[in-house]
Order: sequence, then structure tokens, then C-alpha cells
Amino acid sequence: MKINPQLKEELKKRMQVFVRTEKEKVTVYSVYPLAAGEVSSLLAANDELKGREYSNVIDTSLIGGVIIRFGSKIIDLSLKHLLQTFQKTIHETH
Repeated sequence: MKINPQLKEELKKRMQVFVRTEKEKVTVYSVYPLAAGEVSSLLAANDELKGREYSNVIDTSLIGGVIIRFGSKIIDLSLKHLLQTFQKTIHETH
């Protein structure tokens, strides 16, 4: 089956736009809904995240803190991650 070249080119352009916009979005995971000011100060602390569009997702398994995800990067500042790291350290030293 042959694909129309114009359709193929249009699809390629749309996919490039989609990938670019998805990379620019930031998702902030937290235990409770964060106020806009709280998220803004979190994002302002990182030059790469300043002024980006964001969404706040509630994840009660984090215990506390936040996880910031953008593109293929993750900044894990959660209490759950800290406790897991501490647990691994204890097991490795004994």
C-alpha cells in the first residue's frame, strides 16, 4: 500500500510539533494539590523549567515532597525516594 506523499509530509510535521510540545510540558507529582505559586517557585529554581506549562498530578504514595518530570528527565525530591535510597544504603553497608 502506497501512502500519499502530501499526507506523509503532513503527518511528519504534526508528529514533530507533538513531540516538541510534549517535551516542553512539565508534570509535577505531589501528595496534595499545589498552589500555582508553589509550583512556580519549584520551576523557577531550575533555569531549564522556568516559564514552562505544567500540570500537577496527585500521587499519595509519595508520602511527601515532589517529583518533577519533563521530557525524558525526572527530578525526584520525594520522601519515598529518599527512604528507598536510605534503605539501599543500609543494606549495602551490612
